[in-house]
Amino acid sequence: MRSSIATVCLAGTLEEKIEACAHAGFDGIEIMDMDVISSRLSPRAIGELVRSFGLTVELFQPIRDVEGVQPSAFAANARRFARKVDLAAELGAPGVLLCSNVGTATEQDDALIADQLHQLGGIAAASGLWVAYEALAWGKYVATYDHAWRLAAAADHSAVGTCLDSFHILSIGDDLSEIDTLPADRLFFCQIADARGLSLDPLTRSRHHRLFPGQGVFDLAGFVRAVQTVGYSGPLSLEVFNDVFRQSDTRTTAVDGLRSLRYLERLTSSTQHQATAAKSVDAVSLTSAHPAMVESLLALTGFTRSALSHEHESVWLQADAQVVVTEASADRELPMVGGMALRVPDVAAAIASAEDQLGPTRTDGPVTEVIAPDRTRIRFVSSSTAGGQPKTPGTLAPIGVVAIDHISLAQPWDRFDEGVLFYRAVAGLRPLVPVDIADPRGLILSQALENDDGSVRLVLTVDPSGLRPENNHVPPTHLGLRVTDIFHAAEAMAERGVGMLRIPDNYYDDLAARFELTDVELERLRRSNVLYDEDSSGGRYWQLYTRAYGDLFLELLQRDGGYSGYGASNAPVRRAAQQSTWTSADTRRR
Repeated sequence: MRSSIATVCLAGTLEEKIEACAHAGFDGIEIMDMDVISSRLSPRAIGELVRSFGLTVELFQPIRDVEGVQPSAFAANARRFARKVDLAAELGAPGVLLCSNVGTATEQDDALIADQLHQLGGIAAASGLWVAYEALAWGKYVATYDHAWRLAAAADHSAVGTCLDSFHILSIGDDLSEIDTLPADRLFFCQIADARGLSLDPLTRSRHHRLFPGQGVFDLAGFVRAVQTVGYSGPLSLEVFNDVFRQSDTRTTAVDGLRSLRYLERLTSSTQHQATAAKSVDAVSLTSAHPAMVESLLALTGFTRSALSHEHESVWLQADAQVVVTEASADRELPMVGGMALRVPDVAAAIASAEDQLGPTRTDGPVTEVIAPDRTRIRFVSSSTAGGQPKTPGTLAPIGVVAIDHISLAQPWDRFDEGVLFYRAVAGLRPLVPVDIADPRGLILSQALENDDGSVRLVLTVDPSGLRPENNHVPPTHLGLRVTDIFHAAEAMAERGVGMLRIPDNYYDDLAARFELTDVELERLRRSNVLYDEDSSGGRYWQLYTRAYGDLFLELLQRDGGYSGYGASNAPVRRAAQQSTWTSADTRRR
């Protein structure tokens, strides 16, 4: 299907939006009424500009609050409609979008609405255009797609059809089964939008919280399959109202939009290769201009240096956990998570999936890397590279680390949703329900993504603007290492003098109220600075944190009884403790 995007999705002037859509590779665009009104170009010149970039004008929209009113009011509405049709014709659009009336003067009279739609069809047909009637989820009397279609059919005019918008259908939980009753020649347009699972009224959710496909919770693959089944052959067009998108770089958002349509196409087409799910984390790369500090922390945590290490890159091993420390340029002084290697069944398919997502790739011999939107480098391997590596003699025993449990990555505020889509499409991960975490300086948005068996876990976070370690705030990235015995690990780290995060006594008093723990268990947790959580199925979770090393800290954790979460209830306590550590250190410096 052809790809299209509404200009309302993007920031910038209309000219900037048109250029960005062409640069991204869209086939066409929907032009919003306000973009035309605000432009210095005439409608005819706008249409010529669109075509000069190799794009087509797919639709002019929206025309609101026209039908379903008393005849005296309809006469004025019809004149307004006719002027908008003339404008659309000058743009070179094939049709216009008519939204169901939300006004208080609307009549609950299907016969009246159908008759007025017939008249509007005549106005549009006189200019060679069609009218796509769309049910808004908050329409006064017409709020479902099947009702809108019945009215369009009753209008009995070849220029009157309907538009299906995934948001208006899926946001109210409407049944998709009625779509197959629509005749393909009267389904004039199809708009696509995803959204998070928020408990908001449809209007508020629509105006501020729509997302591109793959960034939310809607079953868009099912929606598109239903539309394809009836024989729809028009464009799939993104219509996304989103506050962040409207403040972000125009080109970047347009590219992300096309990426989302390609992902959706791959989900719904048997001829497209499917997303190749990552099977495990083979290695994590930590970068620093001063790698000796990170290497020292890993050695104290029981990792052994591989004999395959060289001057600018060292490899550290413990059981199935492999960490690569890379020397970064001088302008990247603080340690951070810089990349990861993911084991996949088919490296070529994974790379093809990444390229399909417009992800920059880098090939260096047999190693191929993909650069994620957050600049993390993703390398694909077909088998583990950790086993069998020769090791240099170590002086410290392992502390029981068995695997890399999860990787936490900070996202730019304006590319968070892009990151969710990228890791979902390229690594085959599924997003969990996002959570808001209280921080002393604001709310943190946190989104976990996992593969089917939980062997690959990423946590994407967006901190409030300006929260950086140099401003005495919590480091943005961390590495979660799973251990066999959290208390043995805590004891070993203490004996080795590793700086661990101090947890306040009040936290453990609260644990006593929340869970049925013995005094002995509580004291052991308190003494070891271990945080604790349980789930509703009896799963248990223990967490222990190092202090921050620049932009990085380590989390040691133990899972038991099928616990699959991340200790979200503990996160505010942990972040407050980290903030206190930074503030105290700054006070001592002053």
